[in-house]
Formats: sequence, structure tokens, C-alpha cells
Amino acid sequence: MAPRRGTGRPHRQHGRRPRCTEPGDPQTPLPGGRAMHRALHGSRLVYVRGGRGHAVYGFPGAPACVPRTVDAYLTDGRLPTTDVTCDS
Repeated sequence: MAPRRGTGRPHRQHGRRPRCTEPGDPQTPLPGGRAMHRALHGSRLVYVRGGRGHAVYGFPGAPACVPRTVDAYLTDGRLPTTDVTCDS
């Protein structure tokens, strides 16, 4: 099957979900992470200030705010009322 062509218009997803990002992420640099957060209406940004890698959730040494925020979403569908910032 041939790939479908896009419309050329931005696609806006509705996504009440946490979006984790760090400034040193080589796969999704911070500007891209922030852009994805804006594109996912209703999402909450979980920003790890001083982080230096791609993976934030589920790894030893992650700041406590990351698993607390993501686990609340995964288990109960709860998001924080505002974006979350924590230090690595």
C-alpha cells in the first residue's frame, strides 16, 4: 500500500498526557520537546532542568517528580494542574 500524502496543514493532536523533556536530549532537543508539548493540547510538560539524556522515565537516578507525575497519569489518568519543572 502506498503511503498517504499529508494535507500540508499542521495536525493538532489532543493529548492529555505528560510530555517529559530535558535540555541535553540528543534525540528530541528542547525546542522540539516544547513544540510537541504545544501541539498536544492538554498535555503537561515535565521539564528536567540540567538533564543530559534522552530517557527520563523508568531509569535509576531520575528526579522524583518524573515517576510521580507519569505514574499518576498511568494509574489514575491524573495530570498536574500546571507544567512541572524539577532538577536532575
